[in-house]
Amino acid sequence: MTDSDQRGPRLRGVPELWDVARGVAIVLIPVIAALSVVSLQISVPTRVWLSAVAVGGLIGFLVIWRHYGILASLRQWLRSRTDGAEPERAPSTRDPIHDLSDGPGTTSDLASEITRLFQRLEERRNDVVSKLVTQEQVLESLPAPVLILDERGRVEQANAAAQRALGDVAVGREVSTVLRHPDVLEAVDAVREDETRTEVEIALMGQTMLVRVERVPRGDDQPPGAVLLLEDLTEIRRVGQMRVDFVANVSHELRTPLTTLIGFIETLRGPAKDDSDARERFLEVMDVQSRRMARLVNDLLSLSQIETKEHKPPSEIVPLAEVIEEVVTTLEIEAHRKRMRIQVEMDTELPQIVGDTDQLSQIVQNLLENAVKYGGADTTVEIAVAVDEDPPPAYPARDQVAIGLSVSDRGEGIGREHLPRLTERFYRVDTDRSRALGGTGLGLAIVKHIVSRHRGSLSVESSVGVGSTFTVHLPSTRTVM
Repeated sequence: MTDSDQRGPRLRGVPELWDVARGVAIVLIPVIAALSVVSLQISVPTRVWLSAVAVGGLIGFLVIWRHYGILASLRQWLRSRTDGAEPERAPSTRDPIHDLSDGPGTTSDLASEITRLFQRLEERRNDVVSKLVTQEQVLESLPAPVLILDERGRVEQANAAAQRALGDVAVGREVSTVLRHPDVLEAVDAVREDETRTEVEIALMGQTMLVRVERVPRGDDQPPGAVLLLEDLTEIRRVGQMRVDFVANVSHELRTPLTTLIGFIETLRGPAKDDSDARERFLEVMDVQSRRMARLVNDLLSLSQIETKEHKPPSEIVPLAEVIEEVVTTLEIEAHRKRMRIQVEMDTELPQIVGDTDQLSQIVQNLLENAVKYGGADTTVEIAVAVDEDPPPAYPARDQVAIGLSVSDRGEGIGREHLPRLTERFYRVDTDRSRALGGTGLGLAIVKHIVSRHRGSLSVESSVGVGSTFTVHLPSTRTVM
C-alpha cells in the first residue's frame, strides 16, 4: 500500500468540460504546429501523425483534468472557508492545499501563500474574537449602566448594570421604550445626525442621572450608532447640598451672636458708655453669646477631626467603666441644679473596648448632656452598660461581642417623624429651646461619626411625653464564640 493510499483518496472537484477542452486545445496547438513543420520536411504517414496528435491530446487531457480538478476543489474549499464554515470531508481525506503542495513549483508556491494567508486570517480572527470577549467582559463589569444602540436607534447591547437600573432591557428594543425621556431621545437624534457627543441630566426613578451620549461610527456607507452611559449623580448632589446647607447653617448660627456682640459693643462705646447698670447687663449677654460661639467652633473643630480619622480604626484598650465614671462626675453638678439624679447600672465583669479614650468620653458626655438638658426636673437619668448578646442588625462588628451603652431621660420625648434626622448636622427638634439651652445642633452628629469609626451602631427610641433612650453598641475585645 502506497503512502497516498494510506492517506486516503485525494479530494477532487469536477472541472468544467469547456475549461478542459480549451486547455487541451491550447496544449495541442503547438503539437500540431510542430508536426506540420516536420511534415513539410519529411513525409509523415497519416497514421503516425494522428497517433501523435492523439497521444498529445490524451496526455494534455490527463494533466489538465488533474490540475483543473484541484483548482475546482480549491475554489469550493475557499468558498466554504470564506463563508465561515469548515469544508465537509472525510477525516482521512486530504484538502486541496495538500494536493497543491504536491504539484510543480508554481502550484506549490501558491499552496504556501494560501496557507500563510489563512494562518494570518485565523490569527486576526482569533485576535478580534479575543478583543470582543475582553470588551464584553469590561462592559459587563462596568458599575454604570451602558446601552449600545445600532444605526436605527435600537438596543444592540446592554450591560448588567443597565439591566438592573432599567429593568429587563431586551436586545432589539427601541431606545424610546427603554428611556422614555424626551431630552434623552433628542440627544440620541442629535448624536446620530451631526453631534459627536452630548450629555443631559434627567430625573429617573427618584434619582438624578447624567446621560452621556456618544456617536459610534459604523462605516463609510452606514449611519452611525450611539452609546449611552448613565451616571448616578444623586449622592453627589446630596453631598453638594449638604455642603451648601452646612455653610448656611454655620453662617446662621454665628450671625446671631456676632450681631449681638457687635451691637452691644457699639452701645457700650456710645450711649451706655457711662451706664454701669447697662454695662453689667450687656457684658452678661455678651459672655453668653461668646461662650455659645466658642462651643460652636469647638464642636465644628471636633467634628472635622473625627471625620479626618474616621477611616482609621482606633487601637487603644479602653476601660469603658472608668470613662463613664469620669463623665458622670463632671455632669453631676449640672444635674443637681435641675434637681435631677444620674443613676448608673453597669455589669461587674464588663470587657474592655478597643477604641479612642477621648472620643468614647465624648460619646458619653454628649448623650448625658442631652439627657440632662432635655430631661424633666426632679427626674432620673439612667445609664445602663452591659454585654448585649443580641445587638441590632445595624451593628457591623458581628465577630466581636457588643457592649450596649444606653442613656435614658424622662423628658418631653421626640416625635417619630424627627428620629431619622436627629444625627444630621444642625438639625433640631425645637430650635429655640435648643439654642436657649446652649445646644449647637452638632452633638449627635459627632456621636454618629465616632460610633462609625469604632465599628458600632447608634439607635434611638422615644415616645412623646415619656422620654428618650439613646443606645450605642460598641465592639469589645472579646470575640464571639
